[in-house]
Amino acid sequence: MTETEGRIKVGVTGRAHGIGGAVRVFPEDEDSVTLARIKTVYLGEAQQPYKLLRSQKCTRCFALTLEGV
Repeated sequence: MTETEGRIKVGVTGRAHGIGGAVRVFPEDEDSVTLARIKTVYLGEAQQPYKLLRSQKCTRCFALTLEGV
């Protein structure tokens, strides 16, 4: 089993959200609540892990506050 095996794409990252360092993530399924429940997200080609500190539902996206961002 590879390190990334078992992970699924749940959304697409967008631009920054506000001035606090949050990142907008647009879920693949608009009704999904996965981004409100997970503890770690993996971003980019390298699948860099980030601890999820806060997830806030916006109109069409989630604003994620990630540790170290």
